[in-house]
Amino acid sequence: MKNKFISIFAALILVISMTACQNKEKVSENDTQIEETKLDSQTEETKEEAKETEEAPAKENMTEEEIIKQRLDNSDYLAKIKLISKGPKGKEIKVLDSIKGILPHDKIQDLEGLTENRAYLVFMKEEDGNIVFTDDESLILLEGDQDKLFETINKEIHK
Repeated sequence: MKNKFISIFAALILVISMTACQNKEKVSENDTQIEETKLDSQTEETKEEAKETEEAPAKENMTEEEIIKQRLDNSDYLAKIKLISKGPKGKEIKVLDSIKGILPHDKIQDLEGLTENRAYLVFMKEEDGNIVFTDDESLILLEGDQDKLFETINKEIHK
């Protein structure tokens, strides 16, 4: 009787151990899948950060002339624009001068942050059928002495 009890007890422990091992393997597989998902996510974030770094070299180390040259190289359009009031239509953006490419004025009517009756220089490019700013600093308010800016632009355009 004692041997029978020990055999049943040993068999029960064996079954419990095997079940625990199988559950541990399942948990381990789930943990592995979660870790792989985390790694994939981190890899995508790292790739995006690397892409941004490649696209925009450290501007802190670049001269103003190099920044303008890079922005001009990356732009399809460079134009002087002005926000004006025009009768019952309200406000309208007028292209004063197309310096690079011919910027279609009907594609740029949704620009925000413009002050009325002030001239701006815009660097824009075509992206997915839309005309967008080339970068975050592609809208430049023209005021005061802008000779160096236009000198740099003229040098690059008329190479």
